[in-house]
Amino acid sequence: MNQHPIELLINKADTAINLEDFDTLTDIYADDAVLVIQPGDECGRESANKKSI
Repeated sequence: MNQHPIELLINKADTAINLEDFDTLTDIYADDAVLVIQPGDECGRESANKKSI
């Protein structure tokens, strides 16, 4: 059975996290996505990528 497209994205994100490939990880998200690590610590996509490094 084929995987649902959402499952494929989740698997891609999991692999990117495990490989610390944050460029691939942030490519999955929309340009206007907001990362919330903890309440009050929100940032946009570009900042999120820098925080991951």
